[in-house]
Amino acid sequence: MTAIRSIRSWSFQRAVLGRRTLPALAVALLPAFIVAIGAWNGAWDGKRDAFDDFGFSIAPLCLYFVLPMLCMFSVLPTVGELYESSAISYFWTRPTPRWKVLLGIHQGSLLAFLSLTALGITAVVLIMAFANSNSNPPGDWMQRAFGLWLVMGVGGAAYGATCLFFAVWSKRSALWSIGVLIGWGAIVGALPGSLRNTSPHRYLFGLLRDWCGIENVKSGFFVPDPSPPSAWLSLLVLGGLVTIALFGSFAAANRRDVN
Repeated sequence: MTAIRSIRSWSFQRAVLGRRTLPALAVALLPAFIVAIGAWNGAWDGKRDAFDDFGFSIAPLCLYFVLPMLCMFSVLPTVGELYESSAISYFWTRPTPRWKVLLGIHQGSLLAFLSLTALGITAVVLIMAFANSNSNPPGDWMQRAFGLWLVMGVGGAAYGATCLFFAVWSKRSALWSIGVLIGWGAIVGALPGSLRNTSPHRYLFGLLRDWCGIENVKSGFFVPDPSPPSAWLSLLVLGGLVTIALFGSFAAANRRDVN
């Protein structure tokens, strides 16, 4: 466990310190930038309610865009740099099993993802709460914001593990990650029909509806879902994705040439 903690700390620092953090930070703060423009132009001075907009517009934006992009920025550069510099050979020749190295990288990247996500969501809530002409209790804002952060955390664990697999398995990890996380995730997950059942985004939206108190209505970015999955089913599916992706990473680490 000491090895996992050390690698987790190293991976976290690589993801949040230095210039490499700027793209990830920009993605995390994009929703706050959007709502700041809206507040500046008086979007919530009249009939529109910021609390509803947070649930029906900003939260889906976080799942459709911030989640996949931030996962890629948190995982791919760290692992890619190890392979490009051949520093991965150092880790593979240590007594520490390779699965512990990869698990530490996944955990460290997830902690970085959660930190940046918390910053972005907090900024959004502060701007929208102060700009809202319709007063909502602080507890309602905290519950909805915390629910979104939890959903993002579950999604970050699943998509982060997927990015880790592609980073270890392929030299074109960025292309694979974009295709799967955005193509299979955001795009397929937004299409009506049975194919959407295979997308993790459907189950993330199931958690979003349940944990954020958002009704299943056609509003904002939502696509009508006649039978949204329960929270337990969503956690089971997404947990299965984490397990499969991590074990795939462990298997790929033993096969990919590091020379």
